[in-house]
Amino acid sequence: MTRSVLRSLLLLVFSVLFFTACDDKEVAEPEVEFRTSEAFQIGPSYASVSVDLNLDKAVAVEEKGICWNTFGGPRIDNEVHKAGSGTGSFSAQLTGLLANTEYFVRGYYISNGQVTYGNEVSFRTPESPFKGEWANDKGTLKFTATGQGLVFKVANTPDWSEAVAEGYVTLNSTFFLRNLVPAGKKYRAEALWNYGTAADAVTGVQYSTNSTVTFNTSGSEILIETYSPINNAYKAITLYRQ
Repeated sequence: MTRSVLRSLLLLVFSVLFFTACDDKEVAEPEVEFRTSEAFQIGPSYASVSVDLNLDKAVAVEEKGICWNTFGGPRIDNEVHKAGSGTGSFSAQLTGLLANTEYFVRGYYISNGQVTYGNEVSFRTPESPFKGEWANDKGTLKFTATGQGLVFKVANTPDWSEAVAEGYVTLNSTFFLRNLVPAGKKYRAEALWNYGTAADAVTGVQYSTNSTVTFNTSGSEILIETYSPINNAYKAITLYRQ
């Protein structure tokens, strides 16, 4: 009789513990996380950032993304990368950055018209490997590397109109290459092409994303290859470090 009572008591205790555990599992609060991670894959003009955004399903996320600036406390009216809507983690590559510059970044989301910002992280871009002066073999086309790309030098021989006719620059912009991002042993780049020539005037401008830049072994020269977004014409130029 005593054993039977003891067995019944043990079964009762086990049942209470089991069902209590089930109840706890059923009413467990959903995991909520909103965190901007440290930047990674940082280059002279780019960096990647990830944001963990796991919210209660009751929170309707109308827009989410990453914002950044160079002075802290980034907001959505600064530079921004939009990553769609709905809860869920995401990553983005920030491009067009300046070399050797400190940036401040944080994730954000908008729900019911209200903006919520995450924690802030910072990073510094390295110096550009293109830094310095470059020219073609005749020294007639000269460029200066900046944190955003290769810039044609206006004070040059031949004159500005000849550079425009060659398709290197436009009358209103000095940028030749921008958004230089490593792709194996080469760099992907956006190269500027223009409609028309110096003779008939520039009628339009477009950047070609089908462009690459390749350093030679010593880093003293670069081969730029690009295809026109207008008619797919191929252009190549070799520049030498001065």
